[in-house]
Amino acid sequence: MTNATDSKVPPGPEARLQMFLFSVADYESMNDQFPLPESMNIGGENHDPHRYWTHVLHASLLRKFYFGHDELSLGKIYDAIDMCTVDLMPGMRDTLDELRVACVNHRRSTTVSHVIGNRAPSGEGALTIDDLYGRHLHGDYGRWERVRANPGVFKESALLTWNVRARQFLRWTSQVLDMGIREGSISIDWT
Repeated sequence: MTNATDSKVPPGPEARLQMFLFSVADYESMNDQFPLPESMNIGGENHDPHRYWTHVLHASLLRKFYFGHDELSLGKIYDAIDMCTVDLMPGMRDTLDELRVACVNHRRSTTVSHVIGNRAPSGEGALTIDDLYGRHLHGDYGRWERVRANPGVFKESALLTWNVRARQFLRWTSQVLDMGIREGSISIDWT
C-alpha cells in the first residue's frame, strides 16, 4: 500500500492547491532575498554576471509552473481550481478562463523572435529552457549546442522577458486563488 508521502502526485485537487500556495510562498520568500531584476545590461563590458545568475535562479524555480509535466504546472492548477470551485461571482468564469489560457500558453509565447543562421525562430520560452536544460540543470547536448550558437544577448534578453512575465502570471494565479478562498467561491479543507 502506498503512503501519501511516498507519492509524487497530490491525492486530490485540494492538496494540489495547498502545495501550489506553499510553493508560491517559497518563491516569494526567495524573491525577497534575491529580487528579480526587471532590466539587464546585455553583453560587452556592461554584462552583469550577478543579474544573469539571479535570472537563472528565478527561471529554475519558475519552470515547474510552465514546463514539463510537473504536478504544479499552471494547467493542472487551473484544473484543480475548477474542481474546488463552489460558486463564482458573475464574470469570474470568463476571467479565470482567459487567465488560464494566458498562463498555460506563456511557455510557448513570444514577444521577440530570435533567428540564428538557418534555424527556425525561437521565442524566449524556448531559449530559456535551452539555457536551463543545456547548461545549468541538465546535460542535454542538443540544447547545449543551441545555447552555444546563440549570442549572449539573445539568452539574456530571453531570460529577462520570460522571467518577468512568468512571475506576473504566477502572481495573478495565486491572487485569484487567494481571493476565491477568502470569498468562499473556492473551497479547500486545510485539515
